[in-house]
Amino acid sequence: MRITTFPTVNAATANTSDEPWEAFVARCKNPQVYSSKQACPLIKLATFGEQRTARGALRHDANVLSVSGIEGDYDAGDISPDVVKMLLECEGIKALIYTTPSHTAKKPRWRVLCPLSAEHQPNERREMVARLNGALGGILAPESFGLSQSFYFGSVEGVEYESFPVEGEFIDLLPNLLAVYPPNVVPVHEQREYEASTATPEIIDDLQSALKAIPADDRATWISVGQALRGLGGDGFKLWAEWSATSAKHNPDDDLPRWETFTGDRTGFPAVFARAQGAGWVNPRRGASNNLAQIFGAGGVPPVGAAPVPVIRYTLLSDDDLYKLPPQQWRIKKVLPETGLAAVFGASGSGKSFLVLDMLQQIGKGNDWFGCKVKPCNVLYCALEGEGGIAGRVAAFRIRHGTTSPNIRYLLEPFSLLKSDDIHNLALAIHANRQGAKVIILDTLNRAAPGADENDSKSMGQIIAAAKELQTRAGGLVLLVHHTGKDASKGLRGHSSLLAALDAAIEVRRDGDKREWVIAKSKDGEDGEAHPFKLDVVELGIDEDGEPITSCTVHPIEENAGSIKKVLPPKSGNQRAVWDALGKIFSKVGSVKPEGAPDALPQGRPCITLEAAVDQTRTHLVCDANRRTERAQSAIRGLIGKGLLCHEAGFIWCK
Repeated sequence: MRITTFPTVNAATANTSDEPWEAFVARCKNPQVYSSKQACPLIKLATFGEQRTARGALRHDANVLSVSGIEGDYDAGDISPDVVKMLLECEGIKALIYTTPSHTAKKPRWRVLCPLSAEHQPNERREMVARLNGALGGILAPESFGLSQSFYFGSVEGVEYESFPVEGEFIDLLPNLLAVYPPNVVPVHEQREYEASTATPEIIDDLQSALKAIPADDRATWISVGQALRGLGGDGFKLWAEWSATSAKHNPDDDLPRWETFTGDRTGFPAVFARAQGAGWVNPRRGASNNLAQIFGAGGVPPVGAAPVPVIRYTLLSDDDLYKLPPQQWRIKKVLPETGLAAVFGASGSGKSFLVLDMLQQIGKGNDWFGCKVKPCNVLYCALEGEGGIAGRVAAFRIRHGTTSPNIRYLLEPFSLLKSDDIHNLALAIHANRQGAKVIILDTLNRAAPGADENDSKSMGQIIAAAKELQTRAGGLVLLVHHTGKDASKGLRGHSSLLAALDAAIEVRRDGDKREWVIAKSKDGEDGEAHPFKLDVVELGIDEDGEPITSCTVHPIEENAGSIKKVLPPKSGNQRAVWDALGKIFSKVGSVKPEGAPDALPQGRPCITLEAAVDQTRTHLVCDANRRTERAQSAIRGLIGKGLLCHEAGFIWCK
């Protein structure tokens, strides 16, 4: 690393040396002691040329040839170096913090040095200082951005000195850090660009949540929060005004005039998160990773003036951690998971909307559904297609079953996954409703994505991303009701990426009056099992012409009562993988009857032992290697249960 020191502030001479970062850090632990601050040399992690100013100084912007590191200065006297060390560790930035000659325990002052992985051009420095500033919550002094600005370095007699090395990555190799510029450093057009980039829907949601934990009655707090939000422009004003209105003292006529007086607090909007966390707020979208108790102890309160604690989004797990994870949690056991993205699909007239309504009523009540255990929760049913008939379907269910679940809410207004505002507002409505919703049903996907080309991979990718965004914001399970294509045997209508993105899928089939639903996909359950049902007509009343008003309810039936369970090959999942593998295996074994095969084996039918089938198909399964045998056995049992395979005396063959 190239280091330049200037013996005096006039910088008439300069000493440049190359020193490994580790050696420099060791030297900073016990630096040379000087009689006063003015006696200390100035340090700069850069290389200077020989060009002098009119007064003979070498230290000026035009004379900087390259930079090997960056320096950040803090003199506000509020945030201690140990808190800064924690922030840098959270962001994984290699650095050294040292206290200045003006530092005291009550008024902390310090500097932070960050080495670069290689020499950089002078014009690249400001961006990297802004990254450091963003990692620290925007607290660095504007002087930190000066290209040739150098800083006193060393220990002064009678003044306590400390240094804090931080292990991590070179800051120039961390491009995803948020760059934060002080308003007086960045040109106006760049500042506006920065403001727009930070006002993402995710940040706005988090700020709205955080502000709920901060009382708006105290005037000093009111002004402080406004200062912190000022950098977000119009979005910031809207947040501040809505929050201000929660106070009994609020006068809306004061909002805009006061807002115009704000210049923008150095910490920016992260100061709102810090204040809210100090009041016990935990980001509901990110859980315990926002909890200050993890860093500051049981009290969970940071030191006075502490910088906002960054959100640690990712948790890295070991093998032991994975082993300790809880098993798959089911909303409907072995059918629908508790969280994720799922679909119910079928041809028009198959009865899928009636089936979905029956399902959500049982979820709301916590009753078994078709013999499957159900974990109860609140449900939101977005009836976007055939919304005029939803009231009749609910009434029919009430007549047939005597009651409906009180834990269901219905949305009959238009909603589009392709409009971020719709997703944002629906999530707000869900959280504003004290019941919430852990299962959200969009009936149908076509109406929830109006105008989209379902066959186009890009369009389907946008639909999937939007559905997952809704699931992330609302939590729980998002269930899409969708149609099959012209060829119902090919499954879901549209691009194949939809099925790949689903955690579970239920197919609804119809042949005349006979109907059934089957598990078309289950990532951690068994697919293919059929569940027959019929639709019973329920009379709701008489219309103005004297004719009966009717709707239908779902009635499960026994398989031996004439269900339409078809012997069709599985469309996906482990059973499909095993079925395809067995086809190739049977084609190779030939038609000679193996020794020990049962008499029930048809003449000339290829046959192998069950043990061989498991052993030769297990390698075709995409799952944990330790579970392949178990999954292969389960898939073969499913194929036997469907009637696709025959099993007798330890041998299997195609039916």
